Amino acid sequence: MPVSSEIKPRKDVFVYYGLVKAGVVILVALSAAYIFSRQVFLISPILFVLLGAVLLAVMFAYRAVAYSKEKYFFYDTRIVRHSGGFFTNHETELIVKNVTHVKKTLPFLEYKFFRTGHVYIESAASGISEICFASIDHPEHVLSKIEMLMKENGFSLTKKKLLRKDMPSTLGVFFEVFKAFWAT
Repeated sequence: MPVSSEIKPRKDVFVYYGLVKAGVVILVALSAAYIFSRQVFLISPILFVLLGAVLLAVMFAYRAVAYSKEKYFFYDTRIVRHSGGFFTNHETELIVKNVTHVKKTLPFLEYKFFRTGHVYIESAASGISEICFASIDHPEHVLSKIEMLMKENGFSLTKKKLLRKDMPSTLGVFFEVFKAFWAT
């Protein structure tokens, strides 16, 4: 089957913004480890700075390799995602007839600064048949392309008014995630 189109994530967002998010986590973790180690052991702060630099370099290399392998292909009856890491290659194929959910997410900071978002597609065929279009430009165009592909494959898409959508409270999620930290 001929490929009708190919999409890649936006490089600066996929690699560098992901690296900034990872850098914040690494900074917090290493700061906490330094404060703890200063009380128990006498370890030089230079060791933590070097460890942080090495972790950021590895994370940058991983994000760059992941970006080079991240591609999304649209065919007549299926959508394929190619991805991978340092030593792996993945291919996820989703048959359009089995699509159950399509969701567009616009993360606040990412959309505010870069105008990129994510589109998630879930399938009924298997629990692992899910494709996430990560950090793509114009997620609404990708969503409309998916809807058009679904219509061509026999879906009648009528949009109804959403009656109710349940989501946990942000404060509840925060306390649930950090309950072990609070207990300590």
